[in-house]
Amino acid sequence: MSAATQPGFERFRVGQAILLITLSTMACEQTAPRMPADSVYTLYRESVVPGGRVHIATFDTAEGESFNRNTCEEVRDVILAAPDLPPYRYWCEQGYVRP
Repeated sequence: MSAATQPGFERFRVGQAILLITLSTMACEQTAPRMPADSVYTLYRESVVPGGRVHIATFDTAEGESFNRNTCEEVRDVILAAPDLPPYRYWCEQGYVRP
């Protein structure tokens, strides 16, 4: 049985995603200039309010558009793979958080 199929592995991966989001947020709060919006990606999930959305994380590192998009999508995929979470839709959008 591989590590990826052992019980509890999914929770570990979700924990990693949450830690990544937390550390990314902390790092972004301490950086100076705001990155151009076209190099930034924001992760959202659907809200319980029809047509609403919930901001999960913003990826605006100096590594650039491709890195930020890939990281956003990786975090989204880890969250979606978690079996114990409600079946919300998660998605990444280019740019800073919007209501």
